[in-house]
Amino acid sequence: MKPRFPMLSRWTLPALLLLVLVAPACGGDEVKDSTTKAADALPESYWLATPPGEASGVSAARATVKDGAELTVVGRIQDYRDKQAQFFLADAALVPCNDRENDSCPTPWDYCCEDRDKLAKGLLTVELREEDGKRLRKTSLAGFHGFDRLAKAVVRGTARVDEAGNVVLVASGLHVSPWN
Repeated sequence: MKPRFPMLSRWTLPALLLLVLVAPACGGDEVKDSTTKAADALPESYWLATPPGEASGVSAARATVKDGAELTVVGRIQDYRDKQAQFFLADAALVPCNDRENDSCPTPWDYCCEDRDKLAKGLLTVELREEDGKRLRKTSLAGFHGFDRLAKAVVRGTARVDEAGNVVLVASGLHVSPWN
C-alpha cells in the first residue's frame, strides 16, 4: 500500500525546521533599543543632579520607617523589572557575588551568595509612579542616567509600609552613580 501523501511525509519535517529557524528573523530591519526608549520615557523630573545628603542605609531605614514618612535611602541597585519603573535597592552591607573572592556567579546582582535573612532585611522595593501616585509607570529604568544593576542609587520618596512590614519607597527623586 502506498502512502496517501508521499511528498508530505518526505518534506514536512525539513519545512517545519526551516520555518522555525527563519520566522524569528523576519522582524524587519528595525533595531529596538529598549535602554534609550526607557530613558526617554521616564520624566527628567525624577533625576537628582546631585545626591541628597543625610541618606539612610536600607537596613536602618527598614528597621525604623513608618508609613507615610519622607525618606532618603542609599544602596545598590539589586534588580529591576523591564517595562515597569520598579527596582530593588540593596543595603551597602550586603555583598554581591562578584565582590567575593573566587566567585564566578553569572548573576551577581541577585546576591545569591548572601545569607537569606540578611538579604530579606536588607532589600527595599522602590517604585516610580504616575502623577496620580497610584499606578506604577510602565517603563524600564535601564539606562536612565546610568541606571543599572549594582550601581549606587540614592532615592528620595515616601515610604509605604503594609501590615506585614513590607516597605515600598515611592520615589520622588533618584540619583545614580557607579559603585566605588
